[in-house]
Amino acid sequence: KRAEALATRMKEESDPVVFAYQVLFSRNPSPNELAVGNRFLSEDPARMKRYAHALLASNEFLFVE
Repeated sequence: KRAEALATRMKEESDPVVFAYQVLFSRNPSPNELAVGNRFLSEDPARMKRYAHALLASNEFLFVE
């Protein structure tokens, strides 16, 4: 449900990958992260929920350094 909620918010943004990184990680994505995210989403915009789920399951989101 959290991934679905994040994906809904991401769809409203002009740059959903940057938005997601700022919200989840309090930083901008690296050039490589941005390229990978944009490529993944450009193939099928319906993948937004899957992308959000992957970010929410990442180590960076789960563990605070």
